Amino acid sequence: MGTQKRLFLAGGSGLLALNWALLCHEKWNVFLGLHNRIISPPFAFTVHLPQATTQGLINTLSEISPHLVVNTAAATNVEYCELHPEIALEVNVVFAEHLASACNYLMIPLVHLSTDHLFDGFLPFATEDNALHPLNVYAQTKAEAESRVLNVCPNALVIRTNFYGWGTSYRYSSTDKIIQKLQDGNVYTAFHDVYFTPILISDLVSAIHHLLELGAKGIFHVVGDQRLSKYDFCLLLANTFCLQQSLVQPISIHDVPSLVPRPKDMSLCNLKATQWLNRSLGLVVEGLVRLRDQSAQGYPKVLQHL
Repeated sequence: MGTQKRLFLAGGSGLLALNWALLCHEKWNVFLGLHNRIISPPFAFTVHLPQATTQGLINTLSEISPHLVVNTAAATNVEYCELHPEIALEVNVVFAEHLASACNYLMIPLVHLSTDHLFDGFLPFATEDNALHPLNVYAQTKAEAESRVLNVCPNALVIRTNFYGWGTSYRYSSTDKIIQKLQDGNVYTAFHDVYFTPILISDLVSAIHHLLELGAKGIFHVVGDQRLSKYDFCLLLANTFCLQQSLVQPISIHDVPSLVPRPKDMSLCNLKATQWLNRSLGLVVEGLVRLRDQSAQGYPKVLQHL
């Protein structure tokens, strides 16, 4: 494995972990912690994680001796979490707390990935200091995870974000689904009244590593500079990939009353992060151009072979 530093990514079969591994594998020896799904990516080692106990994770991490641990493991489907709160609690809270305890015991730097669903959605650009008001089980478990992680591992870096990027053959990303639908000439509906501040995964990963180099800890909002609706995001995506924008049709979130309650405005303020980094985190169109460039370079094909 040479003298490269070792990076351990929990939730290793997920979209974020695999993109992270692919982005970093030339500079790091990357280990993907797997749970149920077994994969064999050519750009990373894989480790089957034991049952979520602090001691079990201490044993696993002691064998790998990583220089950095990143927790991307999460149950993220809002509807699924609402129907299965016990699984949401186990994955989003209990595992996160055990992993944080193990990292604190072994004195390994930890990055914990959180979410932008933590607020009630009545005000734009929530800051790290705004009071949390989770509206559903998913958000409640992610809020509880932040609290427990920082309680047992005070030096952890907790990242609230909303990212996009390329998916795998077994799990398409949101942008994969939009692009495929428009390429097939089908209508894609998107909410015109739900807002967020998305960031490309490669930009997110770069910012997090930079924050770590600067010694950041605690909660940071690492998102793009631009607040826009899901509908406007789809229009920009279609335009960037030279797809038919007229196939993107706006609807209201109120047109889908079966959805579990969620915030209509998930936009986060990234001022704290940009001040630490001394740079902006970019506009959506800039990130989408980089997403298109990754496609031209064959980047998504590597993930879609998994």
